[in-house]
Amino acid sequence: GFYLRFKYLNINTAVWWDECEYLSIAKEWAYGINYDVPSVRQPLVPLFIALLYKIGISSLAIIKFLVVLLPSIATVLFTYLLGKELYNKQIGLISSFIMSVFWVSLFWTTRVSTDLMGLFFSLLAFWSFWKGYVKKESPKLFLTITGISLALGFTTRVGNILTIMIIGIFLIFIARREIFKYEPIRYLILFSILTVAPYLIWNQVKFGNIFAFWGLYAKSINTFTTPVYWGFLKFFRLYLFDIFFIFFLLGISTYYRLFLGLDLLLKKKNQELLVDFFTLLIILVPTIYFTFILRQSSAEPRWAIVMAPAVFIVTAKGFNITYDALIKYLPKFEYKKIISIIAITILILAASVDEIKFSDSLINTKKDTYVQLKFAGEWIKENSNKEDIVMSSAVPQNSYYSERKTIQVTGTDENFNKLITELKPRYLELTSLEGYPDWAFTWPERHKDLVVPVQAYFSDQERKNMILVVYEFIDYPDKKSNPVTNMDAGIKEGQQNKTN
Repeated sequence: GFYLRFKYLNINTAVWWDECEYLSIAKEWAYGINYDVPSVRQPLVPLFIALLYKIGISSLAIIKFLVVLLPSIATVLFTYLLGKELYNKQIGLISSFIMSVFWVSLFWTTRVSTDLMGLFFSLLAFWSFWKGYVKKESPKLFLTITGISLALGFTTRVGNILTIMIIGIFLIFIARREIFKYEPIRYLILFSILTVAPYLIWNQVKFGNIFAFWGLYAKSINTFTTPVYWGFLKFFRLYLFDIFFIFFLLGISTYYRLFLGLDLLLKKKNQELLVDFFTLLIILVPTIYFTFILRQSSAEPRWAIVMAPAVFIVTAKGFNITYDALIKYLPKFEYKKIISIIAITILILAASVDEIKFSDSLINTKKDTYVQLKFAGEWIKENSNKEDIVMSSAVPQNSYYSERKTIQVTGTDENFNKLITELKPRYLELTSLEGYPDWAFTWPERHKDLVVPVQAYFSDQERKNMILVVYEFIDYPDKKSNPVTNMDAGIKEGQQNKTN
């Protein structure tokens, strides 16, 4: 797992929108680059990166190693620990091996994302909850860890609310009234609230609403307004590919016992049923949410990554069932056990090849995407002053690379003219890599007296397909009448000399 993640650590030549948003927020907190922090971004990852900036660590490779790769490796470890606690060491080993080659994990470890750190906190919460509540091992300590993990996971990514729901539903079904009577559960609730409180207070101070983060996510929920998204069920096959998926189906077939022994489950008289219920719950909650509540056909596999460890544990059960069948039904001979182990190992390794090949292809296909935004941003930084303003729809990318105040190109042509008259920006960046109003791409041609092109970038080596242009303002519309106002001729003259 470490080798595969480290191999791709520094492969990407540019960073994407979400990555730049986290990195720009971090630069704003560390350096003050005049970036507007959006309320929908959870603060833990940007805060950690800002601290790294503050102590002099600015290398993107080092940042990814600390913020993404190490949590990604930790998910492999805690998949093992969770599988071992729930079932046995064999299931822990097989499920953690699948996690080590899981293409979603490998791909997003190459990006500055919150998904792997969020998954780590989810696994830590599941593991400590099981040890503290079900196994009653140092319950106050482990349930305190659970509470802190749930809160830190939520301040990492909003999607970790699914982790809170999974543990909450388990307690409602299994603990019932004990939720309020069992003292260690109070530790879980108390430390969860104490850990998340600073974030909620910051929301109130910064945005005037402790739940400011929820606005965009609430709007994205399509309950009863769009068809049920049955396409989410394809994620299981997409996570596992052919061989692993077959063994997942074999493993999931054993969970019929939950329905037959429902009374024993609710009375907590059968430990195996408790294990199966918790495992299945980790899979069912995200499935129900994305299928019946969110209903977005644009849902990405990483959004439901919280269920991946349980999916791999069920798949490992399938391999265990096969191993037991080989031992039971093969004719007796001296090396039957060793041959059975070799057979299972070969199947697991063969299945892992699909995961590794797919991740390698995806990573290499995407590694050079959006590189033109990087080149443009770095050029703007070198050819501008700190107080200069840039107009662009690639706000996070340009903010990160240029460290200049960047204003989105939006609205109408007329409003844009008024805005540039007031702000007097230095550059206008137009690119097909991000969304712009239709009028924006013809605006420079219609206002040759206001801007001149100073840099262009192409998507091909032959320089035939222009994908991004940087224009420099040489004048601005008059604020009252909108015709061009004659400004300092020295600016024009200097610009002409520079362009020549």
